[in-house]
Amino acid sequence: MSRAIDETKREEEAGGRQPALVHGDPPYYAYFEHPDGSWYMLWMTHTIPKTARGHPWHVHATYDKHGATRPDLNSPWHEQPYGMRNWDFDTLADAIDYFYKQRYLLRIKHGYYLKAGKIPRDWPVEPENWG
Repeated sequence: MSRAIDETKREEEAGGRQPALVHGDPPYYAYFEHPDGSWYMLWMTHTIPKTARGHPWHVHATYDKHGATRPDLNSPWHEQPYGMRNWDFDTLADAIDYFYKQRYLLRIKHGYYLKAGKIPRDWPVEPENWG
C-alpha cells in the first residue's frame, strides 16, 4: 500500500522540513534512499550546446552506496551541471526516456524510496508500486 504524498512537501517524523516532492513538467529530479543507508540523486539539465556536436539535454546521477555521507537537500543540487555520472541527449524525449526507464525505475525496482523530487504524478515512488 502506498503512503499518501502531499503534492507540495513531506515532513520528517520529527517535525522538521524535508525537501518537496512536487509534480510538474521537465526537467525532472529525484532523490532516493534505500533501507540499507545508501542514497541516489538523479536529475536533468538543459543547456545551450557550445559546439555543433554538443547536446542540449543531460541526465546526471550522484550516489553513495555505503551511506557514509548525506547530501544537503536544502541546496539546489538538482541544478548542478555535473554529477558523478552524466549522460547527454539530443532531445528532451530521449533524456526523459533514459531518466525514467534506465535510472528512475531501476532505483524503485532495487528497493529505493523516493524522498524528494519533481516528477510526473503517475510515476511510482516506492518499491510496493513497482509493477
